[in-house]
Amino acid sequence: MPHIGYTPVDWAQQLQHFIQTVIQKPVILVVQGALLPVAISLVHLPASTPNNGKSWIQGLVLAGPPAWALITQGTPAWRHRVGWNLLDSPLGNIFYRYARRRGFLRSFSVRQLFAAKSAVDDEWLDTLEKGAANPASRHAVFSFLAGFWRQDYETALTTISQPTLVVFGKGASSISRTGQEETPDQRLENYLAHLPDSQGTEIPGRNVLPYESTTEFAAVTAAFVNKLG
Repeated sequence: MPHIGYTPVDWAQQLQHFIQTVIQKPVILVVQGALLPVAISLVHLPASTPNNGKSWIQGLVLAGPPAWALITQGTPAWRHRVGWNLLDSPLGNIFYRYARRRGFLRSFSVRQLFAAKSAVDDEWLDTLEKGAANPASRHAVFSFLAGFWRQDYETALTTISQPTLVVFGKGASSISRTGQEETPDQRLENYLAHLPDSQGTEIPGRNVLPYESTTEFAAVTAAFVNKLG
């Protein structure tokens, strides 16, 4: 909630602290959509290993990650700062109050996130409204919209040594112009071609698979985890 522009490293450091001090054992990291830069940062953070000598991150499950062209194409830092300054203004505050309305949340979810309109239910909308109730939550949203996460992560991705499962929805789409022409098959192939120890699958759904295709997503995740032992 503090009034600052957040980067993926800020979130990764919080997660690392939580894993090491609360969970206190290696984890499987499940990553939704464009939170992938947070997972990349977490995997590459310098840290001591647990007592058993294993990495804190035992494996990763990527649910509907961004198009490869988007996640490997950075944008200039000045553009991030300009975007932040425009959003971090009285006009941005008005926009956030409008965007957190239930009607807007429903419309955006139908247009950009879910494959089926019926899946945008009260539980989903209630969760979004609750998360946006505190006006200070806009700082994290504005950080994302300003593009502080937009960097070239190709090298960081290709040096992830942990086993990784990549899951795309059969109706996957992009909210960015970059990568809009890619089919779900092409997106999956791009990730599998670059991640050293990876496997992938497609399941019904679009862009928020843990929520819209919960049963199918849980099944492929469980199968992956069980293979890791």
